[in-house]
Amino acid sequence: MLQPQRCIVGAIAALILLGLVSHTSLAQETDAVAAGSLLFSATEKRAIEGALALRPFESARTARDGSVEQLQIPEDEPSWQIERLHLSALIYYDPQKWTLWFGKRQVRQNAAPPYLVDLRVTANYVDLGVIPRPGARPIPVRLRPNQTFLIGQLRITEGGGTEN
Repeated sequence: MLQPQRCIVGAIAALILLGLVSHTSLAQETDAVAAGSLLFSATEKRAIEGALALRPFESARTARDGSVEQLQIPEDEPSWQIERLHLSALIYYDPQKWTLWFGKRQVRQNAAPPYLVDLRVTANYVDLGVIPRPGARPIPVRLRPNQTFLIGQLRITEGGGTEN
């Protein structure tokens, strides 16, 4: 007589546990799909991209011997120095949905670094203002894919590699 009662109690407990687990995993799955990430919510992802936009490119300033200088960056002030800007790729869907690649760095409409302002992207080129260092005035420029803007010379060249 005890066996059927144990089976019924075990089945009810399994159903309750299954309901709790599926509800929790469904909530996590919905948030992950919306965020495009398994690790961060959409809000956390935007906060991370915004914080990364305040940092300079990895090789924004290099010493004459080619080694990368260690930048002393106060946490509350953005700092950068740009000498060249290479547009390596432009992916365009419509005026509100596009992705740019400057060297190896991806730039989207909601996550542009502070030294790129007034971005206007078309299917063939991008119009933008480049701020070479904090406090400088923006330099307007139009770049097509695989063009490099040499800031010190104020000229555009074809090609130029992937390092900015």
